[in-house]
Amino acid sequence: MSEAPGAVGAAAAAIVAGALVGSLAPAGFYLVQPNQALVLILLGRYRGTVSEPGWYWTNPLTRLESRKVSLRVHNFTTPTSKVNDAEGNPIEIAAVVVWRVVDTARAVLEVDDYEDFV
Repeated sequence: MSEAPGAVGAAAAAIVAGALVGSLAPAGFYLVQPNQALVLILLGRYRGTVSEPGWYWTNPLTRLESRKVSLRVHNFTTPTSKVNDAEGNPIEIAAVVVWRVVDTARAVLEVDDYEDFV
């Protein structure tokens, strides 16, 4: 007994679709570490931020443009400079700036490199 030509085509289409989904589905898994966030972007639009640590799955196309952002505290130390105080005495000064990212979407989308921006 032979199968109808339409049934063979439908079975082939189902196999191709299954292979396509099976090959793309693993690409959607990602891991978010503690003190890290992932900004999800799909087709140029912001889709959300995942900041809780764990293993997640999302549409694999969002993984093409998503960006990881560190939520840890960063330090920036300025070089030492010699200046004169009000009485004309030379003193050396330096500064330490302590910062961290609060709004991950703005850090990724509104500046080219948020670490250099600070």
